[in-house]
Amino acid sequence: MTPSISLSTALETIWDTIVIGAGMGGSAVALALAEKGCRVLVIERGKSTFDGTANVSATIEDPVARLAIGRWPQQLRGEVDQRRFDFHAPLGAGVGGSSMLYAAAVDRFRASDFAPRRHPEGGTIGWPYSYDDLVPYYARAEALLEVSGTPDPLEERPEEDLAAPPPLAPRDAYLFDRLETAGLHPYRLHAGCRFVPGCMSCLGQLCLKDCKRHGGNTFLDPALKTGHVALLPEAEVLEICTTGPEVKTVRLRLDGQEAQVSAKTFALAAGSYFSPVLLLQSSSEAWPTGLGNTQDQVGRHLMFHTGRPLAIWARRGLAQNASGKTIVFRDLYDTEDGKFGEVQSTGAEAAYGNVVYALRQRLATSRYAKVPLLWHLARIPAFAASHLLGNAAIFEMIMEDLPYADNRIVLDDTAPSGMRFEYQMRDELHARYETYSHLMSQRLKGIKHMWLGSRDTALNYGHPMGTCRLGDDPATSVADGEGRVHGVENLYVADGAALASSGGTNPSLTIAAHALRTGGLMAARIADQA
Repeated sequence: MTPSISLSTALETIWDTIVIGAGMGGSAVALALAEKGCRVLVIERGKSTFDGTANVSATIEDPVARLAIGRWPQQLRGEVDQRRFDFHAPLGAGVGGSSMLYAAAVDRFRASDFAPRRHPEGGTIGWPYSYDDLVPYYARAEALLEVSGTPDPLEERPEEDLAAPPPLAPRDAYLFDRLETAGLHPYRLHAGCRFVPGCMSCLGQLCLKDCKRHGGNTFLDPALKTGHVALLPEAEVLEICTTGPEVKTVRLRLDGQEAQVSAKTFALAAGSYFSPVLLLQSSSEAWPTGLGNTQDQVGRHLMFHTGRPLAIWARRGLAQNASGKTIVFRDLYDTEDGKFGEVQSTGAEAAYGNVVYALRQRLATSRYAKVPLLWHLARIPAFAASHLLGNAAIFEMIMEDLPYADNRIVLDDTAPSGMRFEYQMRDELHARYETYSHLMSQRLKGIKHMWLGSRDTALNYGHPMGTCRLGDDPATSVADGEGRVHGVENLYVADGAALASSGGTNPSLTIAAHALRTGGLMAARIADQA
């Protein structure tokens, strides 16, 4: 990676675009702009490099130490069904953002995710562009991420040119065959990983072998190598400053010094939690309730996925000498009974450490989070479960969430990160979750399996989306079909906050594809104004 520049150099240079955030979206939009010859400055709050001690612990509390291991420094504050809690979300900070920590599952949304459909409370769920519009950017992102896998046998238009995945280990080969025998349609999970010798998939942590592909090593590194892009790390953007309908500068803080850096255009990619926070903080006489927020849409329509872990047993004695994040099936993605999502193997083993960590993650966001004894008692069911599960593989049942206007991000000066999210679980969400679980159990009849954890609907706080969503109508959205914020001439949203629906799979590839598309449109606009 090209060394970062100094603040003085950033202030002296004339930039075509400033990109706020170096995660999957920010890095991809920077590459798209660089390839068109645009001069780009990427500002990132976290670090640009990490050493071999980066994975010492994910549970430390010190903000400086957390930044050193690529994790968001402060806790987030959540409010679900009027119950508040503070917790460390699975959120990255640094070049690559949360994609540094993800498990590299990068599948496409389906065409049906982009098609208009009825919202349960009235109105329409839809995108201002189509699946076909995004296809070339999906393909480009897959190529850059070196995605391997096999086509979904249920997809009418399967992806092309995916790299061949490595052979399945004996345990997963057995599971793949059992799922097919049960009438399901498994395929090889689409993974952005080089699978070099000794690859451990690095689930939930930094990859120190650089085989896991993420926003930094996939998009930002080649962008920096063009010579058109510079990186300013460990700099916190405090405000986006405007004159009427045009952004002029961003105000940032670096090493205790505040400064304003200017550009012709700006791309917001601070993540679905913090892109809306930055807009809300950027109030002015022209934008008294926050930049781009004249219709009170900034921060609204927050979506997560729901997740439910599922253990599926293989025959005893089968070796598992490779990553277990290998299998996915989408038989219940779109059905006559409803729109649900996919089931994918997590790669996590049913070992004591993984089970106790999962239990404590659930505990951290439950009503019992402040009962210290329970944190210790979690070891008991974890120990029992790890012995009971034995040779089981852990799968995750991902389900689509729907956008509701009152599920939102708001500013909160009393919260550790200066914000909180407010989320109300709908009856339809609980009903779909129960239906999905019931249908899945029916489809797995004859295969030894067990649901893990409680039956309560569980949200995946690592998949926030939609808080600055795309749409044609400024009354119900924040940005238009090009990603440009309504009412602001030169500000674009290039991360997961822009997603108009959540789909039933990991959002990373769709974020990257949207950012590549947005970057191309920004570059064309810059060229027209030259």
